[in-house]
Amino acid sequence: MRLLVVLAGLPERNLDVGIADEWLARPDLVYPQWRVVVEYDGRHHDLSSRRDDDVLRRERLEPRWRVIVVRRWHLHRPRQVALRVHAALAERGYRGPGPVFGPEWCRLFEAHRP
Repeated sequence: MRLLVVLAGLPERNLDVGIADEWLARPDLVYPQWRVVVEYDGRHHDLSSRRDDDVLRRERLEPRWRVIVVRRWHLHRPRQVALRVHAALAERGYRGPGPVFGPEWCRLFEAHRP
């Protein structure tokens, strides 16, 4: 998912997120300037108790952060993932360029799509 977003030309960072002095998470992608978090929930999230922990942690983040959750089936529509991330950033004041789906991006994310 990170490569999908980065190759589309959107900014990318990974760091810890907390509220006050309490550590909450290290999401997959964090945009602190715009208070947007992107998390990927793969298959292991469906089959473990980790899913319950993720839901509770996200509930604590959501009053202050915009949380985008990408599930594995969302990756079947990769452009939509990049567009969702960009839309969330733009809602929070990001004025950079939108996603660009160049030849390398298309080769990696659309060539083998079902």
